[in-house]
Amino acid sequence: MQANCGMNANYWNEADLVIDITDCETRTMISARRPIAAAFHPRSREHRRANFRTTVSALLAPFILFAGLCGPLQNAAAADARPALLAVGVVQNPNPMVAFGNAYLVYELILTSYDSNPIDVTGLRVADADNPRTVFTFSGAKLASMIHRIGATDEASAPTKIESGRTSVVYVWIPFADPSAVPRRLTNDVECRVKRQVDEQYDIRAAPIAVDEAPPISIGPPLRGGDWLAGGGPSNTSYHRRARMVVNGVVYFAQRFAIDYVKISPQGQTYIGDPKKNTSYLCYGADLLAVADGKVVGLKDGLPENTPDPVARAVEMTMETAGGNYVALDIGFHRYALYGHLIPGSLKVKLGDVVKRGQVLARLGNSGNSTEPHLHFQIADAPSFLAAQGLTYVYDEVEVKPSQIVDATVDPPVIRPTGPARRYLATIPLENDLVDFP
Repeated sequence: MQANCGMNANYWNEADLVIDITDCETRTMISARRPIAAAFHPRSREHRRANFRTTVSALLAPFILFAGLCGPLQNAAAADARPALLAVGVVQNPNPMVAFGNAYLVYELILTSYDSNPIDVTGLRVADADNPRTVFTFSGAKLASMIHRIGATDEASAPTKIESGRTSVVYVWIPFADPSAVPRRLTNDVECRVKRQVDEQYDIRAAPIAVDEAPPISIGPPLRGGDWLAGGGPSNTSYHRRARMVVNGVVYFAQRFAIDYVKISPQGQTYIGDPKKNTSYLCYGADLLAVADGKVVGLKDGLPENTPDPVARAVEMTMETAGGNYVALDIGFHRYALYGHLIPGSLKVKLGDVVKRGQVLARLGNSGNSTEPHLHFQIADAPSFLAAQGLTYVYDEVEVKPSQIVDATVDPPVIRPTGPARRYLATIPLENDLVDFP
């Protein structure tokens, strides 16, 4: 959904008048057709002259009315009070994410400038479309942290500025302590400033968007045991959250809720021994389990594994190789479970196989776009790691340990548990949570 322009609040009434005048002209022209036809009917000259005068008056009336209103409109134009030419679009209507009793609305706004002057986004108001109360307001540093300028070479410089012809993405993340308080429809009001003759402030209200009220799909564990770090898990700043791809003219955020699972030691390390050997990593070779009954609708096998490294890969990265060796399951309800970076030759299923929840699919490895052994897991609306929209989900049962980040300068960060695990029902882990699966 898009709204292509905004209007300075000081000029709303005048804009309404212009719209009314247009309607009035249309109606007048239609009603004038009969007098025009009558003027050329073979009647008396006096009758024709009277009809002609009536016709001319009818035709000129709207123009006289419009001319009477042109004064204030021309004055407004003299002040250069044009609307900010900013298009506002939503990639996908949000479906509430549920985590630890809270609900979250997670979606993206696409802002594109068609203005000849730079536009500075100064605020975002998200409100319940059916109840005129503000839900959340973002501005300043918080808003700046939510915006990514497409193609910007210096992201830290003026992140809220959108140059003419450029596009920015606003990553929206709204928590609700009470899931029942999530609105059914949302309005997104973008506050922006355009510098023309003077700085001019505008509010642009995009068309309301509906919130998908379907409950998130409930699934079982993809792994066994504990001390699994939810690397890149759901948050508004994780690398999965900010990942995007354009395929065949469509922008996708396939990894909105994706998680990279690695196993850690009590000291917070992911490996013991030589870090250049895949077998040194605690998670390497772990069984990967079907999270639900389903059908195998996609897979790849035979790609060689990487040597653990931040940059080097065993094969060239493409759309086809990024997920490495993988399995994709159709688990119903237009949901697909994807398992990436598997050990070559470890797949225990073939295309078209019907599987049961808990069935072993393959073993965890380090193929594809991977720096070290881990499981990349996501739920999406298509069996693709990139050309799909990421969808939320919950594990029907999971245990999460309180933890502390010891070293955030490495990826994954060094995290140590600080207490016993607590059992949760119907939740998705958040970024860097320590998870125990039953």
